[in-house]
Amino acid sequence: MSIGSNLAEDEHKIGYYGLSANKYETIILVCIELGKEKEAFDFVQRAKSKATIDLMSTSRVLSNIANVHETNKELQNLLKEEESLLQRKKALQLKSIIKRHHPQSEIPYPISNNITSKSLTQQQEYTFDQVLYKLDKIYDQIEKIDPGYVTLKRPMSITLESTIEKLNLLNVVNTEQLKSKITLVEYFITDSGLFIFCIIEAQLYVKHINELTKTKLHEYIQFHDKYIRNYHYYKENGNILQDLSQYLIEPVKDILVQADSIIFISHSSLHYIPIHALELNGQPLIMSHKISYLPTAGLLQFIDRGNKQRANKLKSCNAFGVALSLPKEQDFLEEAK
Repeated sequence: MSIGSNLAEDEHKIGYYGLSANKYETIILVCIELGKEKEAFDFVQRAKSKATIDLMSTSRVLSNIANVHETNKELQNLLKEEESLLQRKKALQLKSIIKRHHPQSEIPYPISNNITSKSLTQQQEYTFDQVLYKLDKIYDQIEKIDPGYVTLKRPMSITLESTIEKLNLLNVVNTEQLKSKITLVEYFITDSGLFIFCIIEAQLYVKHINELTKTKLHEYIQFHDKYIRNYHYYKENGNILQDLSQYLIEPVKDILVQADSIIFISHSSLHYIPIHALELNGQPLIMSHKISYLPTAGLLQFIDRGNKQRANKLKSCNAFGVALSLPKEQDFLEEAK
């Protein structure tokens, strides 16, 4: 069973991955020390795909196809069965947590209005492994109807080979219209330093910056936050971004100068840093490169040759995000635009 696959679909899962992230870090460090950079990259993708799905699981994910085509009874039934199984999964997980700390306590089985009494009785009889098996089978069926929905419910990490293939496709699209060369820069911060994974022209390059640890990065972010919030008082501290440039940009400078477009994939608290504002050859990156951000390289899997015509239109965009303070879907869409 994979790490964390037995957790409920709620905020408890995020807490678990916060604790188990060290396991991935250890594996990645071992791969780097053994010279297995490809394997290290693949494990980084596993870790980040877990975290992305984990974050998405705190919000209710709806099927666009189910909303548009309410007459799709097959999909509607599969979604109801999925909800029932997730309720059972959550109950088993919460029961395990409570039993660990309060052996005499009991929790009621959560009831959903969309679950029939017959379905509820059936799900209550399933063991934990049976629930996971049933969910996997249901997602196999839903994937045939609404694959996008399943990608947000079941982790799909991407391999180095697939990442290179998708980047090559982007390079082909851009070369035909924009004469552009794309590089992907992915960061992975650990207690023992920062790892930078760069892919350009189908080659993977890995840099290890020992000086920038999680603790030191956290200190930089605190200073940066103070600097931004009180800019008119702390103008003399503007060298914070210059310092970060030495860690995040300078080690891969020779690669970046070869590219016209850069896809950045941050990690952990690096998401708070405006990487596009860091300096390359004395000026902000955004002045000389087209900059894009992805939460995980796994989203490159949405790119296929069928999207080629759409990819050439600069006004077209796929936006992924979590609406924390926007109550209405229309508000979220307006914000994304």
